[in-house]
Amino acid sequence: MHSYGLTIISNKVHYTCFIPAYWLVTACTIIVILALCAFIRVLLLRIKNEKILNYFATSLYGKNTVEDVFWDIAKNCISKLGLQDCVIYLNDETRRILIQIAAFGPKNPAQYEIFNPIEIPVGEGIVGTVAITGKPEIIKDTSKDSRYIVDDVRRLSEITIPIFVDGKVFGVIDAEHSKKNFFYFCASSIAFFN
Repeated sequence: MHSYGLTIISNKVHYTCFIPAYWLVTACTIIVILALCAFIRVLLLRIKNEKILNYFATSLYGKNTVEDVFWDIAKNCISKLGLQDCVIYLNDETRRILIQIAAFGPKNPAQYEIFNPIEIPVGEGIVGTVAITGKPEIIKDTSKDSRYIVDDVRRLSEITIPIFVDGKVFGVIDAEHSKKNFFYFCASSIAFFN
């Protein structure tokens, strides 16, 4: 077995430290395996995102109205992204309010029906803030955000994403989850929705 030596010179005394070759090979192998695992994880995430995007794009084929498109998006957000609740708001610019136009989850007991729909003034709550800023938000813990508006039940994390048409906020996608910090994985995926 070969060893690689490292000579350290201190006050004219030579010290040699021997590292067995198999330790060096093992360390390099572990580093390469970890790098490959990270690369594969990134590729799998990209493939998953592309499949979801393709699914969204093809599921919209044949939809003729804004309502049909929004209902389809709400349904697919739940089924494809593993969410508990998804509500889509339409921005009514003349009344300056956001109207719940589509939902899936507890707010949707029957097809194309919203249980106790609410309206949120533009600028109020997290959804209303996103409608004004045009910037998506992830709320890790809604109990610590005074803007949080309870709709059907209190949930502990929220992601809110604006929908743009012709450069204006046309609507807002709002999804919530009962677990705190549920949307941590979305920080890098928000661009997927814009």
